[in-house]
Amino acid sequence: MTTAETITTLTFEQIINRYAEKVAVVADETPATDLDEFIGQLEIASENLDDTGIDSDDVDAAATLLAEARTSDGSEQQVLLNRAGQRLLNASGFLDDYELML
Repeated sequence: MTTAETITTLTFEQIINRYAEKVAVVADETPATDLDEFIGQLEIASENLDDTGIDSDDVDAAATLLAEARTSDGSEQQVLLNRAGQRLLNASGFLDDYELML
């Protein structure tokens, strides 16, 4: 199996655990502990990033993908989780930049 064929298995919990603290800083809230709270904080973080001129497309997309994943299952859910995880990985530097501005 090539690297391109390797399938990453992410869960909602893993995504929240990896990014809740960074997102909470940008959302100016305590770190989320559940999916609904995390999605809400992503939406707030996206607005806050926009307000400072930092690109928020990946954060906004991650919120949308996680909301869609919540109502899907099986391989479709996994694809959505993987895409959300990639978007948050892409946005990680922007989240750090925002924190440095505080």
